[in-house]
Amino acid sequence: MAGINRRLGRGVPWERIGDWEQVKGRNCTITLEARPRYCDRGNFIAKLFNQGPVKELYIDETDGWPRYYFDLERAKLEIEAWLVKRGQMPVREPGTPYPVGDE
Repeated sequence: MAGINRRLGRGVPWERIGDWEQVKGRNCTITLEARPRYCDRGNFIAKLFNQGPVKELYIDETDGWPRYYFDLERAKLEIEAWLVKRGQMPVREPGTPYPVGDE
C-alpha cells in the first residue's frame, strides 16, 4: 500500500464536460458526477466505462462500480489510486509531469 501512496497526488488530467468531470485511463474512462442533495449514498458517483480490449481491463461486480463518494477530493484520490493499481494511469510523454493544482 505504501508504494501506491507514494505515487499519488500527481494530478491526473481531469477534464470538465458539462456537469461532470472525467479522466481517461489507458483502457477506460471514469466519470465523476455530482448527485442530488437528498441522496444518502454519497454526494458524488463515479462510473467506469471500459474502452479497451476486454482482456486488458476485466471488470465484474466485485470491483464495485459505480462507486459513491461524499468528498470530491477524496473521490479523485481514490480513483487515481485505482488507476495506479490497475495499470490504467493515462500515458504521458516521457519526462512530462502530470499537472498539479491549477496548472
